[in-house]
Amino acid sequence: MNSSRAILLAFVGACLLAPTSGFSAVLEVTHSPGAGQYASLAAALGDSTTGDIIRVIDNSAPFDDVVVCSTQDIIIEGDASLDPRPSLYSTTVPANPWDAGMPTVFTYNSNGFVCRNLILSATPNSGGTVVDARFAHGGLFDNVDITGPSGFWNAFRSQVSVTLNDCVIQCDNALLGIEYFWTRHAGGALTLNNCEVGQGSTMAAINFLGGTLDATDTTFTSLAGVTIIDNIANDDGDQADDSILILTSCVINNDNDTSGDLLTVNGGNPLFTGTLTADNCDFVGNGGAGIVFNNPVDAAVVDTIFFDLPDGAYDNINANNDPAGYLLADDYNAFKLASVGSALLGSNSLELALGDFLYVDPLGGDYRLCDDSPAASLNSTGTPAYAGSQGLSGLFCATGIDDWRMY
Repeated sequence: MNSSRAILLAFVGACLLAPTSGFSAVLEVTHSPGAGQYASLAAALGDSTTGDIIRVIDNSAPFDDVVVCSTQDIIIEGDASLDPRPSLYSTTVPANPWDAGMPTVFTYNSNGFVCRNLILSATPNSGGTVVDARFAHGGLFDNVDITGPSGFWNAFRSQVSVTLNDCVIQCDNALLGIEYFWTRHAGGALTLNNCEVGQGSTMAAINFLGGTLDATDTTFTSLAGVTIIDNIANDDGDQADDSILILTSCVINNDNDTSGDLLTVNGGNPLFTGTLTADNCDFVGNGGAGIVFNNPVDAAVVDTIFFDLPDGAYDNINANNDPAGYLLADDYNAFKLASVGSALLGSNSLELALGDFLYVDPLGGDYRLCDDSPAASLNSTGTPAYAGSQGLSGLFCATGIDDWRMY
C-alpha cells in the first residue's frame, strides 16, 4: 500500500471514530427509573444540553413536575406509541423566574424549543399560567393538550412567535385560553393549525395584542357567551404593534344561549392598525354579533358563512363617526339569521331565507353543508366550490333528514 493511500485511510478512520457535533441524546423519564433514566422532567432537563430529546415513556400516572427551559434548544415529548399521552401537571409551583410570584407549570426561553405528544394541566385554584412562552424567538407545540383549570389566569401565554399544530387549548373556568401579546419584537406571530381553542369563563378564548394571529382549520368555541377572539392593536410605549388576524377555514362558535360577540377587531390611532382576513370561515352564534369593529380597520371577508347572530354579522361599522376609516371587502358570503346592511352585502353574497338549507346539524355541531344549500356552490375562486370551512356532507337535506335540524 502506498503512503498516500495509507494516509487517506487513516484520515477516514479518524473521521468515523470522531464524535458528531449534531448528536442528540435521548433522556427517558418514567415513574420507575432504571439506570440512566429519570424520575422527573426537571431532573432530565438539568442534565440536558442543546439538541437533546427528553422523552416521557410512562403514562401510568401524571407527573407532578415543573419545567423551566431557560437556555437549551431541546425537544420535550411523550412517547408517540402511548395512548393516552403522558400527562404533566403541577401541585406546588415555584415562582416563575421572570415574573416573581406568578407560578407556571411549563415555561421556556429558548429559540428552537419543541414540545409534542403531551397533556399539560395544573391543580385547580393554584393560580398562574400552565404554559408560558417568553422572551425567545420561536417554539413548536405539536399534539399537545393544555388545560387551564379553575383559578388559573391562562392556559397558554406567549410573548414570542410560536406555532401550535393539532393542539387543544381549553380554559375550564380559567380566565383566558390563550393570551398572546407581542411587545418585545415587532412582527411576532401566533400560528394555529388544526387546533381547538375553548373557553368557559368570563374572558376571551384568545386575547390577542399585537403581532399576527394566523389560524387555519381551527375551531374557537365559547361556552360563556363572551367575546371569543378579542383583538387589540397594542402600543407598548416605544413601538407600534399592528394587529393582523388571518383566519382560514376556521369555525368561530358561541355555543351558549347568552349574548357574546364572536370576534372583536380593534384598530386604533395613527400609531397602529388592525387588519382582518377571513376566508372560508363559519361565524356561528346564538347571541351577540359576528365581527365587531371598534375602530377603523382594514378587513377582507370572503367565502364565509354568518349564522344565527341576533346583533348582526357586523357591528359598529361606523364607530367613532368615521366610516371612511374602514375598508371592508365583503363578497361571496352567506348570511342566515344574521342581518347585514345592504351597503355591506357584496354583489355575489347571499342572504338565505328561513327555508333555505345550510348546515347538516348546527345544534349538534355539524357545520358541514347540505349539498342542496345555496352556500354549497358559493365561492370566489371555485376551489373549493363552497362557502364555509367544513365542506359538503354528501347529503341532500330536503330528503331523508329531519327538516327540523336544517337551519
